[in-house]
Amino acid sequence: KAEAKGTDAGTYYMNLKAEDFTATSNNYTNIVIVVEDGWLKIDPKNGLTVKVKGNTDTVTYTGSEQSVSGFTSDAPETVTVALVETKTAEAKGTNANTYYMGLTAADFTATSNNYTNIVIVVEDGWLKINPAGGGEPIYPTLIVESYEGVYDGKEHSVTVKGLVDGDKVYYLELENVPEGEEQHAYETEMKPMFTDATAARIIKVRVQNPNFEDRTGEGTVTITPRPLTITAGSASKRHDGQPLTDASYTITGGSLAEEQELTSVTVTGSQTDVGSSANVPSAAVIKTIVPETAEAQTPREVTANYAITYLNGT
Repeated sequence: KAEAKGTDAGTYYMNLKAEDFTATSNNYTNIVIVVEDGWLKIDPKNGLTVKVKGNTDTVTYTGSEQSVSGFTSDAPETVTVALVETKTAEAKGTNANTYYMGLTAADFTATSNNYTNIVIVVEDGWLKINPAGGGEPIYPTLIVESYEGVYDGKEHSVTVKGLVDGDKVYYLELENVPEGEEQHAYETEMKPMFTDATAARIIKVRVQNPNFEDRTGEGTVTITPRPLTITAGSASKRHDGQPLTDASYTITGGSLAEEQELTSVTVTGSQTDVGSSANVPSAAVIKTIVPETAEAQTPREVTANYAITYLNGT
């Protein structure tokens, strides 16, 4: 069969030889056949655009390094696409973020006998690590411990536990948020501190970390008034026609908080005639003690932080 055929670029021959032919004639004898082979030449196609796409993956933060590697292309089977020796198609990382392979056309070669002037177009590969959520084993447990105690003149707040590296803690006291307002707008990184006696104050806590979905919790701060008993002094004398009074007083129950003092108590009572009457204490004033080394400070009245019981003298 006198035929040359092929698919790829190149030259294909029929491979014809003299013995493949016969020559007959009534007019000639000893006919010699000389054959020039036939051929088919397929030239390379000029111009081909190959799209190379780095592999991608989306995973969840685990605390360990994760990676994605490799690439795909839409090149025909007869086109070989390969990375240059100094380049790898890999994206890797540990923390929640998006990591890129950094691939460019210069990182690839494309060779083929069937095409010339091959243009490579690259879509970079990437690895996206999402923050871990509450269902993941690595997700930290947030604990917000409330505080409840008797007034002691010191600052108190909730205690936040279960924090990890990278955490940023935001606090919100609900009383500071106007009705209908977005709570996040009133968050602060400064922990609310309470010194004076107060009913339960609700503190919301939100912990932000790029590797985890937000963790939230809440606690309360309750400081009850400090109990204190003040007893008015008692006095007696023989009748002399002069009023008998006693402005003294003593603390007979409970105690003052550190660095505080009872500065005054109003004691009302007087007896002139033979007999007895109540010597009544009231209106106690308790203030902080300002250290002698402190500058530009004045004592602060803290009486409202005490639950005072007054006992009469006679």
